[in-house]
Amino acid sequence: MDLEAPADAWYVWVAVTLVSLAIGGIVLGLPTGPPPDAAQAANTVERTAGSTIDTSGRYEHDADEVNIDGTTVALRNEHGTTRASSSYGRLVPVMGNDDLERIARGDSLEDVYGTSDADGQFLADLAAANERVAGEWQTADGELAVRTLTLEAETGPSVSLLGTQAAADWESDDDRGLTEATIQYTASAETDLSIELSMPKFIRGEETTKTASLPTDGTQSEHELEFVSRDDPDIESAVDYKISAEVYTDGTLECDAFLNSPGRFGTICDGGALAGETGDAVEQIAEYRGNGEYRVTVVTA
Repeated sequence: MDLEAPADAWYVWVAVTLVSLAIGGIVLGLPTGPPPDAAQAANTVERTAGSTIDTSGRYEHDADEVNIDGTTVALRNEHGTTRASSSYGRLVPVMGNDDLERIARGDSLEDVYGTSDADGQFLADLAAANERVAGEWQTADGELAVRTLTLEAETGPSVSLLGTQAAADWESDDDRGLTEATIQYTASAETDLSIELSMPKFIRGEETTKTASLPTDGTQSEHELEFVSRDDPDIESAVDYKISAEVYTDGTLECDAFLNSPGRFGTICDGGALAGETGDAVEQIAEYRGNGEYRVTVVTA
């Protein structure tokens, strides 16, 4: 006996086909792998940045892009995006700068920059890279490299001043005068360094300002500046405290202070931290440890 298919069988076939295609589309749309592991990347950063000595670390990943902002590492690929944070310091991303990436992966500053103020130039370039890259998605290369470095970038001069009070028969026990100033200083050999000392008055005399150009060779130096000749029989022509001291580098005021009494060195310029706009930018990315020393954590991925 011949069996005939119901007239509506083709409707059933079409419905089954559509359902199968829909299910297949859902399956094809599901992720076929895990997203990159930002937590492991952050752990690598934390182990490196948390070390008490300069060190480095590496982590292989499968992210297509990376975003580093402050202490946060974000990784993403076609399967998703993950984020994790480090507890130590601030991370400086350097993706896209070949020289900085070389240093992040282990090259020395001397090999990349040469020997002329490598630390200071490196810090300035880091600040510029951070401004450009931080918080922006960057193409990743499959390996995160992180490195901590301690740098000495003392660009400003260090200047100390000692006032000498010669023995003399002063008119009053309250009179204290300056007859000679000893200036101890350190500045780079390329610096045009000078000091200007101004006095509110002479005990006897009219001159109120003395200026000295200080020769620089990059080492600790000392300079004597006379106000009154020690051979002058009228030793009373001395300068009364307090003394205003201004230090200039290349004609620009670097720092100033007052010398209030004789007998010991007073600091006029303490060298140390980078100054100006560069110094402000470096403060955002590096830990300043005093005496011109900075610690930074650089990352590329």
